[in-house]
Amino acid sequence: MKPFIEKLMDPFLVILFSFIWTSAFIAGAFSIPYLGPYFTLLVRFALSAVLLFLMALISKSYLFDLTTVKTGLIMGLFNNVIYLSCSFAALQYISPSWVTIIVSCSPFITAIFAPILRLEKFSVKKICAVFIGFFGVYIIIGRNLTNANYIGIMLAAIGAVSFVAGTLYFKYKGTEQSGLALNFWQSIIGTVMLIPLSVLLYPKNGIAFSILSGFAVLYLVVVVTIAGMLLWFYLIKKNGAATASIYHLINPFFGVLLAHIFFGAKITPMDCIGLVIIAGAIILGRKPAALRA
Repeated sequence: MKPFIEKLMDPFLVILFSFIWTSAFIAGAFSIPYLGPYFTLLVRFALSAVLLFLMALISKSYLFDLTTVKTGLIMGLFNNVIYLSCSFAALQYISPSWVTIIVSCSPFITAIFAPILRLEKFSVKKICAVFIGFFGVYIIIGRNLTNANYIGIMLAAIGAVSFVAGTLYFKYKGTEQSGLALNFWQSIIGTVMLIPLSVLLYPKNGIAFSILSGFAVLYLVVVVTIAGMLLWFYLIKKNGAATASIYHLINPFFGVLLAHIFFGAKITPMDCIGLVIIAGAIILGRKPAALRA
């Protein structure tokens, strides 16, 4: 019975992770019009740091190991500062579909560089899985792409590369360290670095708080930054960086689903076909349980 439950838990956690990760853009859509992209991120990371500090006190986790501090700060620079800042900034120039499809290229980069950096073994199966999965992504959102601004494409590409760097650095340095502590230091560096950005790029129309934006930011803090990131660390530890990155290929489907729920966007048969292709790619790209690190 226990092995059966464990087999069910793995796909459940993958689906849950993809849902959480994708929902961040929906929450952002409800907060950015009121707070602006950089102030939204600033408040998100500042509150996350406070909550993670309290969680560390309750769980008696030690936050101030020098290796953990260094690893967390570097990961935060990649994951929180560069990746999220560039992705949010790109939305000012290109559509969410363009951002999603560019970020969905990150599994290609991860699958190629993880073996080159000797973090994982090279796998033809994983490379094939990424190509198949990306085809599924294109079926879902690629057909809706229109002409895009090159600045937006460049920003999204920088964000994607930075996210890959953060993933690979965690695989290299962070798998033996406390995810809670690493996430705390990620939030600290995100807060510090976004203060000047929030001041320099202050919204032209100012900042207007609302109940909706407050709930959106709270969701980003608790569900995305804390729960989502800890789940991401777990998936990398269990399945490896390249395999975990393949899970991001399912994000566009949840993007379409959530856009349908909140904004009335249509779900087409092609979206469902794309999801089936992506699911097949994820199954292909997963390592057998006996081979997992």
